[in-house]
Amino acid sequence: MIACRCFEILIRKLAARFGISTIESPDSLDQVIQEFPNYGTVDSLRKALWDNIRTMRNKFIHYGRLPDLHQTRLIIEEVDRLELDLESEAPYRSK
Repeated sequence: MIACRCFEILIRKLAARFGISTIESPDSLDQVIQEFPNYGTVDSLRKALWDNIRTMRNKFIHYGRLPDLHQTRLIIEEVDRLELDLESEAPYRSK
């Protein structure tokens, strides 16, 4: 559950870094993900991965369906990657 929550927080932080949303935005996580441009560390494959993780997260949080071992590893690996993205000094596009 912690990794699922971290995933959402980190996506919203990265969106703020890109200038496409704020951390406190009422936009759904799906809307935030779709707003990312295909730029820098974010491409269409990564956005598809995020949407897949978002779906797993929603099934867990809203319906109590636990992710399997592979899904759990996928979530944790992406959380780690998001943390690295946020720590990097790479330039981000802003609106």
